[in-house]
Amino acid sequence: MSMSSLWNMGIQIIFFPILARIYDPEAYGTFSVINSAVMITGTVLTLGYTRAIVLAKEENMLQALLRLCLRSLVWTSVVLFLITVAFGDLFLELMNATYAGYWVYSIPVLAILLALDQIGVQWSIREKLFKKVSLVEIPLALGSKLFNVGYGKFISAQADGLILTSAIMYGGRFLLFVTGLIDNGWKRMTHAISQESLQAAKEKFANYPRYILTSGLLNTASSYVPVLLLPAMTGNTSYAGFFTYALIVLDLPVRLLSSGIASVFLQRSTELWPDQPEALQERTLKLYYRLLLIAAGVVVVIGGAGEEIYAIVFSEQWAEAGAAASFLVLSYFFRYAGMPLSSLFLTTAKERELFIFQALLFLSRLLGIAIPAYLGWAFLDIIFFYSVLTAAVTFIFGLWPLKLTGLSLWKPAFITLALFIASCALAFGIQFILSP
Repeated sequence: MSMSSLWNMGIQIIFFPILARIYDPEAYGTFSVINSAVMITGTVLTLGYTRAIVLAKEENMLQALLRLCLRSLVWTSVVLFLITVAFGDLFLELMNATYAGYWVYSIPVLAILLALDQIGVQWSIREKLFKKVSLVEIPLALGSKLFNVGYGKFISAQADGLILTSAIMYGGRFLLFVTGLIDNGWKRMTHAISQESLQAAKEKFANYPRYILTSGLLNTASSYVPVLLLPAMTGNTSYAGFFTYALIVLDLPVRLLSSGIASVFLQRSTELWPDQPEALQERTLKLYYRLLLIAAGVVVVIGGAGEEIYAIVFSEQWAEAGAAASFLVLSYFFRYAGMPLSSLFLTTAKERELFIFQALLFLSRLLGIAIPAYLGWAFLDIIFFYSVLTAAVTFIFGLWPLKLTGLSLWKPAFITLALFIASCALAFGIQFILSP
């Protein structure tokens, strides 16, 4: 677990209560709608080639992949810009967020910055620049949060401050990657590449636009579908704000695991597979069990006292987000354990299986919101139904990487369910004690 991840998590914990008292649920709901569109479209712009960067072992292959990413980015960005100009206002009307106004046109700009940032992140993982990245991510995160607070306090407490902060984070980090962190980053990225090298890269990673892009799009879209469906189907933008703030706390361990454990595991697994399968099995199983313990702790705390924690830490206006978090943590239990291991789908070249799981996860998240919202259920009832449905899919999805290494799933599955049930029982006990 990297020090930069711990520091970043600390910065988030310090600033979230401050920001919760500056920006209200409606402002966060509007930002969430814009941000969801950015995250979904930003995934598409490089056609999936970004995920192959870490697998490029030769410099020539790396430069060819970088060129494929940039070329794809140029053409897809033009298409996205035209779509936004043509349908931006309609999108805001459907989301009941018309007061976002001209900020809808920030979607293609932010999507481009996000795509560039992801190129830099994957490139830094390939170069093993974990220590260097930690030196700049901390001041960048701190600076962006200070800007967020200052803008909301002295200029506007609407969604624009949150949108501008995202632009600073994505754009600033990419510039640091290519101008300082990565040796000769800009020169290597813009180096002339022969047509033969480009064609070789296309052929080697031919499945990426087909499966990795599609599975990545499904994964991202399924994560942000609830944010879009809640205001669209209920007419209440604040529900998107509550849902987003519920995930802010639940996603902290995900970000910590992703930037720390998952990055190191991805790099190490590519070294062990396929020459040392036994060593990879041992490392994978040991990591999975450790992640289960982290997941159990989060379920007990958030599942047991989510509403009370939110009311105290973030203010009473966010108590409903805490109640939502206490339900959402049910599915996050399995996500915490399985997410850092999901890179094994790429390491073992099982792109089609990854696509199938992402499709099932997308469908469960879509139906998990759409069905109860269509039936007119209350907000928390919608969230509970969503959590139960997605937990079933996430359970299998989280275990499957173990099978990819050749491990049997029976024992890990039994331990996972036993720990999940025990954690839920403890959380229910805490709820019972805290209830009036």
